[in-house]
Amino acid sequence: MNLFSKKRARYFAKAGTIGMTLVMALITGCGGGGGSDTTNQPQSATANATLSFNPVTVNSGSVTTTYEATSVLVDYGARAHLADVGPFPDLPGQGTTIMVIDDFTAPHASTTSLPRINRTINAQSATERYSATYSVPYQIDTPYTHGDLVASIAGGYAVGPAALSLKVPTSNTADLVSCSLSYQATQLACPKAFHTNAPASTLTATVSMSPIPGVASEATMLHSPVDLSASQNAENTNAAIYGHLINSLSSSVVNVINLSLGSGMPVSTDPAKDIQAIMDAYSIPSSIPINAVITISAGNSSTPCGINYFGCNIHAMALVLKPTINTTSTTASSTLVVGALTGTGAAQRIASYSTFPGQLASRLIYASGDTGFYGNAVGTSFAAPRVAGVAAILKQKFPKLTSEQIATIILTSGDRDMNNDGTPDFSGVDPIFGNGKLSLKNALALAATY
Repeated sequence: MNLFSKKRARYFAKAGTIGMTLVMALITGCGGGGGSDTTNQPQSATANATLSFNPVTVNSGSVTTTYEATSVLVDYGARAHLADVGPFPDLPGQGTTIMVIDDFTAPHASTTSLPRINRTINAQSATERYSATYSVPYQIDTPYTHGDLVASIAGGYAVGPAALSLKVPTSNTADLVSCSLSYQATQLACPKAFHTNAPASTLTATVSMSPIPGVASEATMLHSPVDLSASQNAENTNAAIYGHLINSLSSSVVNVINLSLGSGMPVSTDPAKDIQAIMDAYSIPSSIPINAVITISAGNSSTPCGINYFGCNIHAMALVLKPTINTTSTTASSTLVVGALTGTGAAQRIASYSTFPGQLASRLIYASGDTGFYGNAVGTSFAAPRVAGVAAILKQKFPKLTSEQIATIILTSGDRDMNNDGTPDFSGVDPIFGNGKLSLKNALALAATY
């Protein structure tokens, strides 16, 4: 599922007022019984958390029912970004700083399904007993803010909760795996489902987990908050984005700036005038040096960034086009526009929601837009911070590289084998594939030659 935040607004530029439909936040930027094996096994080789259920005992009349303690290893958290760009423990981005300009206050609802967990109930009266094992399909609510999820992918460490409240999908109740009854039992019987009469406390688990690393796990993460909610004022939001960008570029400590947001360029009756107004609205004073790599989402329009820049992210346009329209800025050579991939291996492809590079192809690189944990959160919003993390790693490994050189290295070293069959699918720059797929391995090798 792609999450969109859309509203109709007016874009106010210094050169005049332009009526637009803006996509202000690119948040795109989400039963049956078990088998006979009743042993909880690690759910993946990268399991980083242990869910522990304490025993619960209920006395009812002459019957004592115990919901047995158990524990299970699970893969918990937004970890997909580690699979496609690392991890590289010896290159964690130490000594670098990433600024994330995003919304850190508006929560998004998300529910994540866990692998089935085996639970056991033992009951005993004076003359009868049973032991029943169940395979339970738990879910957990995993709300997130867009900015926190973006930042956790780019760098630093995310820490999970101390306790989890779990729930069982109402459509999954027939989860009995095995039932052992005492001989000639007549009063006691194994319940058909684990939670038929279970107390609420059986839905709570304590969790012991390792911190979840971002791509540049030891980079210093800074947040610049903006309002991307449906009730936003578009003029104020754009002014806040621009102000944060100016401040971040002016800083002597910020090495990478991530913008997982944008506004869609509509069809215009006077595109030249409208594009110029956008450039003027985002003019970077020539006195400000561009010392940070800027990563920005391409957008989730499913359309090409086409003729007259229709469908393009106007924030990306402003950053990439200004040197040819307004010579006071040099942001283009340090800016990377990021499209989204989905899937892995032979199934990897450009995500259906991703904006195609078109007019911005020379500055575009693809990265995975999946989050791995938050099933309904995918988009170019989550591809951009992968590139931001790689930029920080390159800055750590090769501190003398300029932001322009780092951006050039990432683009030039892009993997041109889009379908992973071992053969490049294009050369140079392509209006559909841009510069190919993000490759930290290639980028490190190329950077070593500078």
